[in-house]
Amino acid sequence: PGKIDPGFRADLRAMLMAAAAREGIGATADRTAATGAQPTPRQLTSRRLRTRGIIVLGVAVGAITVSGISAGSEDALPGDAFYVVKRQTERAQLALASDAERARLHLEFAGTRLFEARAMQDDPQTVAALLDDMDAQTREAVRLLSALALHGGDAALLDPLTTFVANQRQQLTTMLSDTQNDRVSTSLALLDLVDARVDAVRAALACGAVPSEEADMLGPVPTDC
Repeated sequence: PGKIDPGFRADLRAMLMAAAAREGIGATADRTAATGAQPTPRQLTSRRLRTRGIIVLGVAVGAITVSGISAGSEDALPGDAFYVVKRQTERAQLALASDAERARLHLEFAGTRLFEARAMQDDPQTVAALLDDMDAQTREAVRLLSALALHGGDAALLDPLTTFVANQRQQLTTMLSDTQNDRVSTSLALLDLVDARVDAVRAALACGAVPSEEADMLGPVPTDC
């Protein structure tokens, strides 16, 4: 476990070298300079961001593909050696997914953050950070699924949110305590907002309301019937 396949190593290197050639780093940057063509500051910034994103994605995809490492990181908790690999793997999965699949992954990862938070209850600071991530992933899932449901006219796309909210609420309630009550209550309040949004989207779809252009932290705001 952990040994990198030589073929994968070669493919990953080829991908990163192609990114370097496209974005103008290394030898290609030198050739650009030799022509006398000076990129603008905006072009330089954009180039750096694109190149960084390609490299990060390449490393994350590598984390998924490396034999044994990704599977071995699934149960890692904050502070464990493989926890960074676990989070990189999640980012790579999100980057390669469609909107519907990305929404499903966000719900899955939000559930994972809650599992981790429950396992780390002796560390309030880590718990708070995990719940922050969990809430962000929850909001992104709601945003994606609400948009897909409203624009596709398919209320069934909201069903995973209903199940997710029920499960998360049950587990979060067990974490209420004198030391973490406020932070956990914040996440519970978000689940109440998600429930209300799902009901509003279902109602809008049932009466054929036209999707509005207004949006908030949970995505498109459904219009009243």
